[in-house]
Amino acid sequence: MTLTGHGQQIALKGKVRGKGSNAGLQGVKIQDLKSRKVQYADVEGLFEVRYNLRDTLIFSAPGYSDLKWSGIISAEDTLQIELQQLHQYIDEVVVSTGYYNIPKERATGSFTHVGNKLIQREPSTNILDRLEGVANGVNFIRGTANK
Repeated sequence: MTLTGHGQQIALKGKVRGKGSNAGLQGVKIQDLKSRKVQYADVEGLFEVRYNLRDTLIFSAPGYSDLKWSGIISAEDTLQIELQQLHQYIDEVVVSTGYYNIPKERATGSFTHVGNKLIQREPSTNILDRLEGVANGVNFIRGTANK
């Protein structure tokens, strides 16, 4: 085993995988903290980077904890990196219907609140008849369907 000199760069080869798995992780980002150079692992999780003994590498992938690595390794050895999977849970889910209340000071434009009292002022079994003329800008075009 041949160790490199203190300032010398070597071609560091390795494989990144998830903890407990032999399958490589595709597209893992490998960044050198000192030079800010970024490379990515291939589809099998394999990588090759230029490495200096003073450098620190950060391995990161979506859904996994980042791993900082700095160490001594010979040019003949293959580095094996295992990333720990993150377990994230959703605390809350909000489903929006598209209708919501906003304070008057945040509202821009013209708004009319159509409540039960306003709808009930016109007696009819057709809801469109009751809404007609209630708010400015709401127009109903009535026509006959050709059959």
